[in-house]
Amino acid sequence: MIEKDHPALWRILQNYDLNNDQLQELQAKVIDGGLSPQDAVKDWMQDNRDVWTSWA
Repeated sequence: MIEKDHPALWRILQNYDLNNDQLQELQAKVIDGGLSPQDAVKDWMQDNRDVWTSWA
């Protein structure tokens, strides 16, 4: 079971939450900014550390 074998991943999956504004920000980095999805996520993660660290 994932919750027993990988408790940190389980917490992240349980707490993961992006609102529409956050998703649109990521989408704009790809569509308007020309970034790859991977680079857009890296960029977003650098700018929003407080958001994703709260998931763990």
